[in-house]
Amino acid sequence: MQYNVTVLVKQLLLTYDTKSRMTKKLTTTIEEVKDILGTGNVFGSDEWLKFLPQMMSPSDTRLTKVSDIPWPKSILIDPKTLCKENLKEHFLFLGMDTTSSGVKLNLFNWLSICQKGFSNISNGPKFSNPAALRNFYQKDWGAPAPIGANRIHYTVRTCEFRWYFMPKNVLESSIDKPEVHQPSEYAIAEAIEVVTANILYFLINHEYMHMTTQIARTKSVSVSNYGQNICVWSDQDGLTAGTLQPGKYPGAALWREESM
Repeated sequence: MQYNVTVLVKQLLLTYDTKSRMTKKLTTTIEEVKDILGTGNVFGSDEWLKFLPQMMSPSDTRLTKVSDIPWPKSILIDPKTLCKENLKEHFLFLGMDTTSSGVKLNLFNWLSICQKGFSNISNGPKFSNPAALRNFYQKDWGAPAPIGANRIHYTVRTCEFRWYFMPKNVLESSIDKPEVHQPSEYAIAEAIEVVTANILYFLINHEYMHMTTQIARTKSVSVSNYGQNICVWSDQDGLTAGTLQPGKYPGAALWREESM
């Protein structure tokens, strides 16, 4: 069988060009995403340096070489494209696992950071009754882990260094239901991810993302408190990340999986 070399080369080039254009469409630059979502819904490397200079250094290569947003414009404009749930408004933030000096950004350390206050913000994010929360976390951290448990304990877990695209409201279809059946494009968030999102959102907007009227259930589980899920909410005194009464099932907090 004979092949026309010229035709084959043109087909290969066309295939490569199509794949290249498709790949480009799966990401969005930070400038483009701020135009789409609004500056109040985006917390990237510039915001880490602006609002948290005591934690982040301009020489931190993680902040100077941040990748583009791993979702196409179509998803950023309308997250409901493939999802029937009411998850219209989202908050996009760059998750960081440590400060530039290596301090892990877990629940214990966020408690300390918020208690010390922020050098360039007079009324920054805070936790409601931080002493009680610290005692609760320490008790939970010291409790014997269930047999077969191999997950990182939620009190020392950090966000991953990557972009998070998180709905600002909880999954309404999961309210009052023990099992969460989230849309396939989404994952259930850990407590540290929801707490971090609320802290960063407050730094820009001077209000928390999850208020008392919308308690967010997370994937994280309390070891000492009968295996209850850790929930995140806020009131006029600040953020709380703890457990509710047994049998209470608020809506689940989610983040969107990256486009493939």
